[in-house]
Amino acid sequence: MNFKTFIYSIINQYFIPINGIDKDSVKNSLNQNHFSFQCTKCGKCCYGPGSVYFSYKELIEVKKYLKLDQTQWKELKQKIIHKNKNGLFIHKTYNKCYFLNTKNQCSIYPVRPLQCRTFPFWPSYFKSPKNLQNLILFCPGSNLIKANHNNKKIFSPDEIVFYCNTTIQKFNRNQIKQNKNDLIKL
Repeated sequence: MNFKTFIYSIINQYFIPINGIDKDSVKNSLNQNHFSFQCTKCGKCCYGPGSVYFSYKELIEVKKYLKLDQTQWKELKQKIIHKNKNGLFIHKTYNKCYFLNTKNQCSIYPVRPLQCRTFPFWPSYFKSPKNLQNLILFCPGSNLIKANHNNKKIFSPDEIVFYCNTTIQKFNRNQIKQNKNDLIKL
């Protein structure tokens, strides 16, 4: 066990956030396989119905990144913010994310929200073998392999737990009591 793996295992033994995942669940979902992931930049994770959650800070970063004036920003907010809940602003997608361009690339990639930055390390994908299989069928960058072939990046169960639980901890921190003036300030 290397030092990095040792640290992950210590953290994972004692810090499982609400809605997080434990090592046994991850091992069960892997079913004695290894999980590899390398983003192919296919854009598939940006398609389909779903919700993308933005914190107040992330929306401000989008505004700055796109260099929008107040009028442009007001128009964009009307298109992307469908509701707010627990301190997060929700962009509902029915076909594809608003920020996905015609080349299947994210137009706000450097400032994309936490949800996008942490894909596919979400606890829901590692709660059961079925959920993990659905991820692998959906995402061409995800795979289950028996051994390290072609020097692919393999994530240990400890690393998966650490990344998933870190994602949840960050989401939990972003879910602060909504300030009534946040929408106005945006």
